[in-house]
Amino acid sequence: MVVVTEDIFNKFNCKNKVILKNFPTIDMYEKREEYNLDGTINLVYIGSVSYQRGITNLILAVKDLQNLNIKLDIVGPAESSNYFEEIKKFENEKIKIWGRVPKSCVPDILKNAHIGFVTLLPLKRYLTSLPLKLFEYMAAGVPIVASNFELWEGIIESSNCGIIVDPTDIEQIKSAILYFYNNRQEIINKGQNGYSAFIEMYNWSKEEEKLFDFYKRIVG
Repeated sequence: MVVVTEDIFNKFNCKNKVILKNFPTIDMYEKREEYNLDGTINLVYIGSVSYQRGITNLILAVKDLQNLNIKLDIVGPAESSNYFEEIKKFENEKIKIWGRVPKSCVPDILKNAHIGFVTLLPLKRYLTSLPLKLFEYMAAGVPIVASNFELWEGIIESSNCGIIVDPTDIEQIKSAILYFYNNRQEIINKGQNGYSAFIEMYNWSKEEEKLFDFYKRIVG
């Protein structure tokens, strides 16, 4: 049995089981050298798009900060056509709703991003999840604003790569945006910290070794 988190691992009582975490591959990303912080600050969310994933609160936070030189890109497939049309109504020169894009486009989108968001609402199924986007942001050298789930908080704080917020509190999301907007060197600092953590701990090569060891164990 192959599972992706400790929480799922502990639910099954079987001899042959292993945790393989869904981390990005190193070859998809290069160390980021340029951040271009003098102009627009680009905010991004990449992943499945739904109210439960905090998209509405993120859009409302940005809408309240329209006086700032910021831009938000929401990239990914919506949970339904109705929700897609609902958030499309917010689209303007500062908020772009992309819809689904090929996975190969993600690194290029992140090259121009300054802050990545993973502010999922506190549903039980999310509390112990490990969303790929969290590690894609790290891989791209993008600092993170993440939900205050215990598991995620440990990753973000130990890597010093972002800010933790209550995803149900629009004011906290706005404060995180303002912090980076007014302290732009922190975009570089936390972005590079995240990349270092990705290289050291959160890339697929580490998990691949575990997979091969697992194969050897069950075959032997």
